[in-house]
Amino acid sequence: MNEPLSFSELSPLDQIRIAEAEVARMLIAAREASQTTLVEARAQASRLKADAHEAGIQRGQNRRQEIVSHAQEEARQIVENANKEAQALEQRGKTQMEAAIHEALTVTLGLHESGNFYES
Repeated sequence: MNEPLSFSELSPLDQIRIAEAEVARMLIAAREASQTTLVEARAQASRLKADAHEAGIQRGQNRRQEIVSHAQEEARQIVENANKEAQALEQRGKTQMEAAIHEALTVTLGLHESGNFYES
């Protein structure tokens, strides 16, 4: 029977051919592995980019909501202050109107401050 020859029993040329074939197989495997790694890296980069984009949108929306809420609170305070001022002015106007009406009646009816009629 023919038993396979050991590597050291092969001619130097055959040993070189076997070594070259092994190196070629290793290169092919390395290329395939690098292609797989590259595809995975690109997919991961794409996912990271999409995640970062989504996170940026979310942060922007959160910031926008904070700004809107702050502006709404400021507007509420302005309206509240304006209402208070309007009520104060209305009360002041009523008071002044009552005083003016009283003064007009006093002059019209000819009453003196003491309640007596003016005598001309």
